[in-house]
Amino acid sequence: MQINPSDDVGESKVGGERFPMAPLFSVLLPTRNRPHLAGKTIQSILGNDFGDFEIIVADNSDPGRGVRSGLEDDRLKWLDPPTSPLPMWENWNRALSAARGQYGTVYSANNGQD
Repeated sequence: MQINPSDDVGESKVGGERFPMAPLFSVLLPTRNRPHLAGKTIQSILGNDFGDFEIIVADNSDPGRGVRSGLEDDRLKWLDPPTSPLPMWENWNRALSAARGQYGTVYSANNGQD
């Protein structure tokens, strides 16, 4: 994924550091019906010392089983569940389409587990 950071104007301030509006990394987290696992994974990612990233959470959950948690961070972007579940590949593409980073990586909901 190659995105020109100069396409966005301005800066955001995260953790006392300043970054261009387009982050260096996009962390994609496509998930379905795993709120307890996804929340721990998101907390693990946000706990990194390096802060120039965004997390795209592509929630493909059934009604009432969504992943959105009480976590608040400027680096989090929530893609709410569609009205009917998507095939896995389509949910992954949905996350990728929302990414703005120069580089990307994909995490699964259980990556934050010990």
